[in-house]
Amino acid sequence: PGVAWAAAWSRVLFAVAFVAGLMCAVPSAAAVARQRNTSPLPKLTPGPEILPSPTEQSTCRLTDRGSGAIFDLSDLYALQTSTKQMFIIRGAAGGTFDHAHMKYDYHFSLCGHSGAPVPLDCMGTSDVYKSASYQIVRPQEDKGLAGGVEEFLEESQYDNCYSLGSHDEWTFALIDKDNPAKGVQINYQDGQECQKRVIVKTKTDSGRTKREVKWIPTPRQTTINMRCDPNSPTIQQINAWAKKQKKAANYMDRTVNDEQYSGVHALEDDMCHYSLEWNSPYGCPINMRAQTLEQQESGDMEFYEDSKGVHRIKKGGLFRFKMVNSIVKMLMFLVMAASAIIAIQIFRYRRWMKVIIPQMADKNPVQKKIARKKFVKLICSLGPPERPSGAASRIV
Repeated sequence: PGVAWAAAWSRVLFAVAFVAGLMCAVPSAAAVARQRNTSPLPKLTPGPEILPSPTEQSTCRLTDRGSGAIFDLSDLYALQTSTKQMFIIRGAAGGTFDHAHMKYDYHFSLCGHSGAPVPLDCMGTSDVYKSASYQIVRPQEDKGLAGGVEEFLEESQYDNCYSLGSHDEWTFALIDKDNPAKGVQINYQDGQECQKRVIVKTKTDSGRTKREVKWIPTPRQTTINMRCDPNSPTIQQINAWAKKQKKAANYMDRTVNDEQYSGVHALEDDMCHYSLEWNSPYGCPINMRAQTLEQQESGDMEFYEDSKGVHRIKKGGLFRFKMVNSIVKMLMFLVMAASAIIAIQIFRYRRWMKVIIPQMADKNPVQKKIARKKFVKLICSLGPPERPSGAASRIV
């Protein structure tokens, strides 16, 4: 009976260790899956595109039809009208579909404004027409980039300025259909054509599927995201700062990663599509509570995957979930380690266990207590296993 008890206990503890190991390993796999599938959304889902009314076109005061959010860009519209200039984002690095050794400047207007002249750098470029948005390509200033300037000079015989969208027809939409506080986006279409790489599946004579790469002429498009940032300076604040510093105020011209004030990003996020982002208090709906960028990010949804499938959760909730998950994993690891150690010690002192384990089930409480003390002592012992004296069947 003692041998049977020892064997049974060993099997139980090994089973506990095995199950604990599985429970510890499953969250680890889920954590890896979360790293692959987490989408911090800026891949947000924009709201439906809206054609502006004549009043919205002339005032740049935009109202989302679904949420009722009102975005007042009239100060920016008045600024570009009075100065007859375009907004500029300078020094953007190339995206996935751009040249790594080039820098890109973007000139754009808001709400289809057409009063600004074509940028000087675009003069004389073939096929460039008056547009709501332009991309100007120039080499990086870093001379260490091999072939950068030389290649640009070779390419300069071609166009280095492109029209990215027509101001004749434009639309606007929420940046995030689920959260109007994120801001508003303005979309321009029908820019200069570019060659877009498309993979087309065709059937061969034998019935197999064949994948072919085709380059299709596609009009360029631009999305301007006026991201709500109540902490960014307004036109009046920039003017006051410039007056105090005795410098010329220029709210419309920003450089990426500028130390003073930037809040701008730009890239070709898809072939023939350009995404410009400008963090601004004018991107906040005037009839709703403004949210800081940190508040917006904490409310973003992320995806994570576990054994039950894929789930959506807010970033703050995901952080708490990860913390609890880490604590559970640590506890399960400790249980697994303790179970393994107990199982090993039971095997090492199996001859003692033939006596101890049956005695632990004795009806006499004194005998139970003696057996439990001996059990704990052996489990914690590091010495060589010794046989119990004689043919003892009980510890006294």
